[in-house]
Amino acid sequence: MMKINDYVEIIKLVAKENDLIVEGTGNEFSIDVNKYHHVAYLLKINSSGYLQVHQWENANDSSDGEWGRAVYSLRCLSDVIQFCSIVIMSTQISARR
Repeated sequence: MMKINDYVEIIKLVAKENDLIVEGTGNEFSIDVNKYHHVAYLLKINSSGYLQVHQWENANDSSDGEWGRAVYSLRCLSDVIQFCSIVIMSTQISARR
């Protein structure tokens, strides 16, 4: 059976393989998909033993922003695979303005 740290390593490997910026160690790290549009995720191992995923939220289209509430809870390998798919797809979709 896989453990939460295995899930963390899988996510980090997939992010790095797709040339994303991974920062942080231990129980908290971020994945930056695109600094220009600032698609980014903060992942934390919570006290219940699963990964919480927070998304970066810009305030009023400015460069300032903050981490929003958790948008995903990764509890099993299938959740991790689906999240990795979201991250990969985020690199391929650009904002149309």
